Amino acid sequence: MSNHTQRVVRVAEPNTQSASDLFIDPEYPIPSFSNNNNIPQALIKVYYTALNRADIMQRNGKYPPPPGSSPILGLEVSGYIEKFSTNSHEENGFKVGDRVMALVEGGGYSEFCIAPITQLFHCPKELSLKEASAIPEAFLTAFQCFFKIGKLFQRKGDLNVLIHAGASGVGLALIQLCKLSGLCSNICVTCGSNDKGEYCKTFGATHYVNYKEHAKWSERLSELLTEKTEVVPLIDYILDPIGGNHYLEQDVQVARLDAVIIGIASMGGASATIDLSQMLRKRLSIQYSTLRNRSPQYKAELFTEFQDYIKDAFVTKKLIPNIDRVFKMEDVSKAHEYMEQNKNNGKIILEIRHEE
Repeated sequence: MSNHTQRVVRVAEPNTQSASDLFIDPEYPIPSFSNNNNIPQALIKVYYTALNRADIMQRNGKYPPPPGSSPILGLEVSGYIEKFSTNSHEENGFKVGDRVMALVEGGGYSEFCIAPITQLFHCPKELSLKEASAIPEAFLTAFQCFFKIGKLFQRKGDLNVLIHAGASGVGLALIQLCKLSGLCSNICVTCGSNDKGEYCKTFGATHYVNYKEHAKWSERLSELLTEKTEVVPLIDYILDPIGGNHYLEQDVQVARLDAVIIGIASMGGASATIDLSQMLRKRLSIQYSTLRNRSPQYKAELFTEFQDYIKDAFVTKKLIPNIDRVFKMEDVSKAHEYMEQNKNNGKIILEIRHEE
């Protein structure tokens, strides 16, 4: 490996369904700065990256990177700033050598990665780089869904929210953000085991439904909240990464007047039939959203709003990045297989370099 190359994780066969087709290329070029959007950039020496469902979708050929982005997997990293595109030692409050975490459009599974400075966070000394790598994509996606898109702050409080896949990285982040708001009376989740449900409660969830025990989770949720066995419209905000007929139909049933349903994936199916008469009567809003292909200006605004909201919450432990397991870079195939088995509570981390 020369001074101009690095180790990265690549996919042996494009659009592969197999995690075993991931391999390490030891001679991949270190990325160069671009002049896109006239936003200064930072080259980050990566120590850790975190897995996201989008990585598996990209590996499968179902989620291509935005134009101009790195084809390498990985949407969030932590590490040290190596240099800036402006050749200065300091830029926008960041300095060469600073410990940072970053949201990126791609390139996280590599030893060096480029990020716009508007998508960097300082890593507090109270957090390890390992912990920091679990924050950007999960917490910003969660914040975007209910707080930026859903405008939760404009509600008067006493809200009931429902978070599907509650034990996922985004799910656990959103549980904590809802609790931090002080506006949510009931924070409900669905998950695949009672252990996962109890785990969600340690982060602030008030109720959980094990969907493997209750396929008609809407009935069980109504029973938990009202002690009634029929479905009751009680929920103001729903985060749904599952979709498909089975989930979206029940989302509409449990949603109350002016509820907001936000989808971020379609793991349960890409099509669904919706009762439009219910949507009309309840004045429901359904919006699907991604973060990766948003404009740099949107992301910069989101970063500012998020930081204004959380303040020092990671330092005071009001917000906690959750890590389920750490895999070495060489074990990236095992990491993907583990995520595909849906065993994780929180984030799966890939160690690119070890932090002493």
